[in-house]
Amino acid sequence: MTGALFREFAFTLAGAVTVSGFVALTLSPMMSAYLLKDASHEAEGLSGFITERFDRVRDRYESVLGHMLGLRDSRKISWRVLIFSPVVAIPLWAVTMGVLIYCWRRGLTGHGWRGHWFLDRVRFGCRD
Repeated sequence: MTGALFREFAFTLAGAVTVSGFVALTLSPMMSAYLLKDASHEAEGLSGFITERFDRVRDRYESVLGHMLGLRDSRKISWRVLIFSPVVAIPLWAVTMGVLIYCWRRGLTGHGWRGHWFLDRVRFGCRD
């Protein structure tokens, strides 16, 4: 009986590896060639979209970092930083703690199985 189960699992695993190899050798390179463009068409398609978004994030980060380093060098504190940090940090911390406490009380298994049947049988000494 056990050998038959392992044999079926072995065939399933071999089939999955075969299909995965086929996809890796044929479909993935074809899709990559279709989605990614050469250097002359970099501003078009998915590559251009990703590059544009990354450049926006990088430019914003550079401006904020430059502002903060300027404050540090001049030994000034911006009122925006002083007020904005607690206004964002405290509610974010409270929401995060609320979610963590809710998930902790609920447990990883939800409202279903939590081993009550097993614990009741062990507590009352019932054995089959």
